[in-house]
Amino acid sequence: MLGKTVSVHIGQAGCQLGHAVWELYCLEHGVQADGRAGPWKACARETAESAFSRNGNRFTPRAVMCDTDPTVIDEVRHGAYRQLFAPDCLISHKEGAAGNYAVGRNAVGRAILPQVSQAVRRQAEACDRLEGLILYHSYGGGTGSGFTPLLMESLRNSYGRKTLLQMAVYPSPKLATGTVEPYNTVACLQACEPLSSGVILLDNEAMYGIIQKYFGGSMTSSDYTRANRLCAQLISSLTAGFRFSGEQNATLADISTNLIPYPRLIYLSPSYAPMRRSGYVESSDKRAASQQLVAEALSDENLFVKVAAKNKPFLAACMMFRGALSVSEGKSVLGRTWSDLFGRVKIAHNDQPPTRVPDTGIDVGPSALAVLSNTPAVVGKFRNLGRKFDSMFGQGAFLATYFANGYNRDQFVSAREHLSSIDQAYMESVDDPSVYDTPTASPGEQPRGPEQYRMKFSRPNGPGFHGPSLDGSGLDGSGLDGSGLDGSGLDGSGLDGSGLDGSGLDGLGYTGPGPRGPGSKSPGSKGPGPRGPGSKSPGSRGPGSKSPGFQGPGPRYYEE
Repeated sequence: MLGKTVSVHIGQAGCQLGHAVWELYCLEHGVQADGRAGPWKACARETAESAFSRNGNRFTPRAVMCDTDPTVIDEVRHGAYRQLFAPDCLISHKEGAAGNYAVGRNAVGRAILPQVSQAVRRQAEACDRLEGLILYHSYGGGTGSGFTPLLMESLRNSYGRKTLLQMAVYPSPKLATGTVEPYNTVACLQACEPLSSGVILLDNEAMYGIIQKYFGGSMTSSDYTRANRLCAQLISSLTAGFRFSGEQNATLADISTNLIPYPRLIYLSPSYAPMRRSGYVESSDKRAASQQLVAEALSDENLFVKVAAKNKPFLAACMMFRGALSVSEGKSVLGRTWSDLFGRVKIAHNDQPPTRVPDTGIDVGPSALAVLSNTPAVVGKFRNLGRKFDSMFGQGAFLATYFANGYNRDQFVSAREHLSSIDQAYMESVDDPSVYDTPTASPGEQPRGPEQYRMKFSRPNGPGFHGPSLDGSGLDGSGLDGSGLDGSGLDGSGLDGSGLDGSGLDGLGYTGPGPRGPGSKSPGSKGPGPRGPGSKSPGSRGPGSKSPGFQGPGPRYYEE
């Protein structure tokens, strides 16, 4: 008996991708756009209930679509598939998350959480054999990044041992839709990792390359229809094992069991073949066609996340053959070379051939191959993300909205250090980490590793740390506490005042240029520099200071 899953589509990316996925599922299972049973395909009648809830002759997707912005959900409510989805499973709010993780998690996300949790619970309780839940979302959007971990916490409490698999759209440098995507992604990665059973990464930059190579077109940031339909073909092949009967299927639990050797290494890179435009003619030589299929699926050009994985060892992989190509033929095509490269490979097969969506320009063949691989090459994506985060956070850019919605500097630094720890975890899992070396810093910049990462950005022409750190602009204020541990030094300008006690060891005080501590009668520093308690000179603001903050060149950091 086939297991059943519940799909949850979150935010704009998750809902638009979900629309393409369910369009394809309807064709594969013989369900019409209004939910009625259509012309049955082979094996479709007995397997339709694996993805749909059945009520007489009507089928409803076992899915929930939610977004804080009503625009995308309204498109589904009034689109071609408006009669397919249950009305109580299309959930929206009055205002969006404005592309901000903190707003999506702490503000508008909490407003729709009870309604979404209840809708998911109804779908799960209707399953006689719930295998797990699949969440479709983006890392860069406000709702996709902020609301997803909030919902996952609720789902993990309700379905503790069930599989929670993420289909996550990773931000792309070429097709970025928001300036603060690095902030959202870093925060979401930290919040979701302890709750997730596995993450299948999807990358718009990789989609851009696939569309240019195989279909001769281009993709803009405002039109993702073709990219979503390509992703739908991939997801259909990945999920065919628990939607159609077969002797060597790969279930949802198999993905986490076979592909995740260590708890933190949960980020999976998918690839798919064949990529065919309409009118493509297959080779009449079956073995040659099979070899081409396998070669395409294992090439970097067909990866749905842009990483340099070619000729680099994999921790584990799962190859899911579909259609006419049998497992024995697939193994013979793979040969010893690929088996040595992968190390640990699970091979699955399903007899159901892929299905073509009409009028899309995307064709399918009699066979398809989807590959999920766990490769340390994915750290290249995280290192690029870290560089972007450092560049923005080092200047204190776009932080005010996060602070206003309950996300502070401590949490930013903790999330950034977590990102570095993912890199370290992957490098510890391989024998030769140098194989995966990528540039980690701009020319002339000292690279930051997992242990060396500290957000220290010195103010020009002045002492102290004036970049963002744990609290304030340094650890607390402009330095460790103010401009030093307390004021301009450890306490004022020195340990206590200008020296160890008030005016110095001998009571004369510090009369040279520099900061003035309590009890000192010297004028102190009049130029740019840190200000201690009692000082009237401009500069960074420490405890007890009445100056507005940093008056010199450079960014100004907001108090929380």
